[in-house]
Amino acid sequence: MYFFAQENFIMSSYLLHTTTFNLGILLRYSNLKAEAADSHRYCFHLPRRWGKWILFALTVMPSGAFAQHRRPLTVTDTLSIQWTPHHPINRITPQSALGAGIDGHDHGDMAIMLSPDHIAAMKSAGLKSLTYRLRTELGQEVWHWNPRGHWSEENKHQGYWISDSTSTVPIEVSYGYRLPRRGSTFDQANNDGYSRIDDGDDQTYWKSNPYLDEKITHEPDSLHPQWVAFDLGRNRRVNTIRIQWANPYATDFRIEYAAAGIVSKFNRTDVMDPYGPFKWKLLPRGVVKDCKGGNIVIRFSDQPMNLRVIRILCLKSSGSSESGSHDLRDSCGYAIREIQVGLTRHGHFQDWVIHGKTNKTQTPVFVSSTDLWHRASDIDFDTEQPGIDFVFQNDLNNHLPALLPLGVLYDIPENAMNLLHYLSRRNYPFQQVELGEEPDGQYISPTDFATLYAELAEKIHKEFPHIETGGLSFQGLSSPQDSSDEFTEQQWLGSFLRHLKRKNNTDLFQFFSYEWYPVDGVCSSGSRELLEAHEQLKEAMGSLFNQLLPHHFPVYITEYGYSVLGGVPEEMLSGALLNADIVGQFFELGGARAYLYGYEPGYLSNESGCSWGQLIMFGLGPQNQIAYQTATYHGAVLYAQRWAQPASEGLEIFPVLTSWHNREGQGWVKAYAIRRPDGKWSLMIINESNRYSVTAILRVRESPGSPPVPLKGPVEVYQFGHKQYEWIADRDRGHPRRSDPASKVFSQSVNPLDLPPFSITVLNQK
Repeated sequence: MYFFAQENFIMSSYLLHTTTFNLGILLRYSNLKAEAADSHRYCFHLPRRWGKWILFALTVMPSGAFAQHRRPLTVTDTLSIQWTPHHPINRITPQSALGAGIDGHDHGDMAIMLSPDHIAAMKSAGLKSLTYRLRTELGQEVWHWNPRGHWSEENKHQGYWISDSTSTVPIEVSYGYRLPRRGSTFDQANNDGYSRIDDGDDQTYWKSNPYLDEKITHEPDSLHPQWVAFDLGRNRRVNTIRIQWANPYATDFRIEYAAAGIVSKFNRTDVMDPYGPFKWKLLPRGVVKDCKGGNIVIRFSDQPMNLRVIRILCLKSSGSSESGSHDLRDSCGYAIREIQVGLTRHGHFQDWVIHGKTNKTQTPVFVSSTDLWHRASDIDFDTEQPGIDFVFQNDLNNHLPALLPLGVLYDIPENAMNLLHYLSRRNYPFQQVELGEEPDGQYISPTDFATLYAELAEKIHKEFPHIETGGLSFQGLSSPQDSSDEFTEQQWLGSFLRHLKRKNNTDLFQFFSYEWYPVDGVCSSGSRELLEAHEQLKEAMGSLFNQLLPHHFPVYITEYGYSVLGGVPEEMLSGALLNADIVGQFFELGGARAYLYGYEPGYLSNESGCSWGQLIMFGLGPQNQIAYQTATYHGAVLYAQRWAQPASEGLEIFPVLTSWHNREGQGWVKAYAIRRPDGKWSLMIINESNRYSVTAILRVRESPGSPPVPLKGPVEVYQFGHKQYEWIADRDRGHPRRSDPASKVFSQSVNPLDLPPFSITVLNQK
């Protein structure tokens, strides 16, 4: 079977570029896979600019793959940088725009990962800016950023904690504290906690966040209803619910059930999307008013109903508290000891809720918020955060202002504010604080979070008017094409912003942040994953600026990497190529800052169950010393030290159009252009095809009517690909067969330029 490989040529490109196209060449279909067919659909992009402009043309011809079939094919395409003087699509200063993040890790890991030798190795990548990630927020824990401080019930070492802002003992490491009034079964960190609502212990209870009560917010409770939802795992025949209230209890509440679509699969764990477009439906006798608390039994239906997810929506609080308490917060919100949901028949009650003290032995529970009350005995030694003084005194921030976090969901404003006072007293450089971490995955409503956010941000701006506040460090960004039965991050952000606007607090939101791990699976790696990831970022950023945020609003990726799961693609060239593409494309789309995740050295893991890998720049050996550099490290050196230079000066980003596309219009070759202050160009070119090399000829067109001329040398060319790096997969003993830096060539001539398969090339005009 034969077909014409170049069926989609636009003849205007032939006429305008005076390039010879061989339209008559035939390919044998049986000898070529889908990539060969996809790679020869051509599109030409005619620049629509008026006035003086320069067009860089990159001529490409797939060569390597055709040679193996002994059917050589030379095709000319264009890849163009569009330049209009004084009109870049973005401007960045690399030392602030390109950075990395440090996070909390298992007990004892800080001393290993952040030894002096390892810090020096980390900084050698050239990523200057630093962001501090707050793992305690993901683990539903209160961060004692300073182990010295005081409790609201100091004599009992319990209550609400405020770290000391005046202590002089350096903070080397810090810890989170578990919440004994926790409501949700699952969390986003180590996921080793459990709900107190179905733990089988009537001495424990869940309590909602008191800072959402009208006594503190001065907003009606109807604006911040709190809820508890049970997922029975599958449809069950139910007609009765038993609630054992604690103080404060709900005097008015509703009992509802969820229509299909509320529960979805993610990483093989059932999770709930409580704010999706599905409808919560009221049960037949689901409205309860003037409840007196205690143990109550509600038979909401005479006939059994087949239900899976049931919710109690609390609307009005009793305002009561446990005996002996004089803390206002103890009377705010709602509290439940135990819940049973089941079937009452012939006087016998069948409880479908499984009660247990681990998240593997209890029915999954989801709650809208959790009280921050805890005890000294609740310290979690299994996870540690780097100490504030350790970070700054070891210059992990390169003497630059660090992007620092403040707890919102699992902290009180006074503790967060004292951290800023501590930093200020020590003259540690910081200009921006990120409020909260991944609230979109914590089940809290956007309205509730906006209230907590505004309360803290107002305090910050009053005492530190020069500090910028923002967030929200979303788990990611959905594509506009995502399923209509999901409540997307864009919808979440829209609701959040609308509530800030109602409160006249939009000026408190000064930058938006999110995390970006575009590949869901790590069991395979290839060109397709890279192409799809590129389209995802384009759609996600487009929906942000087109629908929610004004153009040029500061947007940060505060964590980026291949996947949230550890897997072998992260150690292969695919990980480095994807990171480079994320960085280049993000800035081209108007992004302000991008922070690599996986800054610290580490070990391989098998989180996916199908391959071993990790988001790391360096792999550690048996003696906890760096044993090898990963492709991620070499890629970071390329875009941080070779492409985006000089680091301390403003660089202009200009768009690049490519024309070597597959059937879906996805380009195999990506290129990102920087115009330096000296007027010269720096290009980062990524060949995402794992089968084809590309021979490139760069040309310049100085005006619409002038013929293209070759780009002038001399140039420095750096390349990183299969010749420099190869990974040997061997479970937890995986390692590179070779791990060499990018090759460097200095040439007086630019053309021709070979782009090997699966490679990153950086070209600097001298």
